[in-house]
Amino acid sequence: MSDFPRGPRTLDELEQRLRSFGAGKLGPIGPLLSILGLLLLCAWTSVYTVQPEGEAVVKRFGRVVAIREPGLHFKLPFGIDRAYFVPTARVLKEEFGFRTVLGGIQRDTSQKSRSQQDESLMLTGDLKVINVEWVVQYRISDPDKFLHRVRDPAATIRDICESVMRRIVGNSLGSDVLTEKRVEVSTQAKLELQEILDSFEMGVQIGTIELQDVTPPEMVKPATVMSGKKGDGPMRFSVASSVTGRVTSRMVSSPAISAKRGLSLRKASSRPWMRAASADIGRSGLR
Repeated sequence: MSDFPRGPRTLDELEQRLRSFGAGKLGPIGPLLSILGLLLLCAWTSVYTVQPEGEAVVKRFGRVVAIREPGLHFKLPFGIDRAYFVPTARVLKEEFGFRTVLGGIQRDTSQKSRSQQDESLMLTGDLKVINVEWVVQYRISDPDKFLHRVRDPAATIRDICESVMRRIVGNSLGSDVLTEKRVEVSTQAKLELQEILDSFEMGVQIGTIELQDVTPPEMVKPATVMSGKKGDGPMRFSVASSVTGRVTSRMVSSPAISAKRGLSLRKASSRPWMRAASADIGRSGLR
């Protein structure tokens, strides 16, 4: 059984072996190559470039020592200083209820995952379920705070924004969110989200919050079209008025009814109970 060569047991023995290797294998240029390699490693680890769309946070043993603008910069080598790039000039976004595919050209709304459905389905103040899709655009205003105030800034922004949007929609009527209150909901959500992020000192500035699509869920859309919701005031009123007009014109034009009775019927048709009755008659098939 052959014996393996014994390794060095002390630092002095290791140094002697390295010197003998440099002198025996490489000759007198061994130390020069070692010094040259050390200098190259020093230069490689001390020079870095910051891209135009952001800034670099330089940390020395974990402590922030500088924030560098775009361009060529130097730092202490061998990992003493570390540079972390933060895209402060880039507009970042978070999508809720859908995801953009094909490089931002097309929105993928045909097949939603379970998590995307959970993001978009919300309960309104009048106990209606609606599907709300929206986008949050923001920029990083303070790279130091963005890196160190919270563990996961993107996930924190998503959680806070979803909570704010659900609260605002939950305090509003479903018909308002579906129609004329979309801009108001977006504005209020932006103000509340910015206030919460400022309290966390995250170094984030909210740009816009846009409601992309607000619709009833797919499973209730046919029922919504057939029956109409209570919140659809303008549509219900227009249908009722048209049916009331047709009923009144038929009754007045009948030869068995006098002009006086026709006038009374026109007055009666303007009352709320008459409009509701006319709408029910129209839905039952009167033409």
